[in-house]
Amino acid sequence: MPPRRDPLSSDVLADLPRIRPVTIDADLLADLEAMPVKKQQGIKYEWTEERDAILLKYWKIRNHRDVVKVLGCSVNTALDRYRELTT
Repeated sequence: MPPRRDPLSSDVLADLPRIRPVTIDADLLADLEAMPVKKQQGIKYEWTEERDAILLKYWKIRNHRDVVKVLGCSVNTALDRYRELTT
């Protein structure tokens, strides 16, 4: 069995195919640059007194995934809110 080669050694990297430069049509590039930048914005969950009461009552005694399914938020969102309310 031949010895294993380091996958990042220069001789292994030299064997990899090179990516040749590609020119992009100027009109297409202009259209792409004119597009608005995508922004990652999380949806702010609206906590109400009712939802807080449900969270406080059932968080410790029910399965968390079942509780958040009723509340309509993620487990992390509910956990963060539970910590806010109890500390």
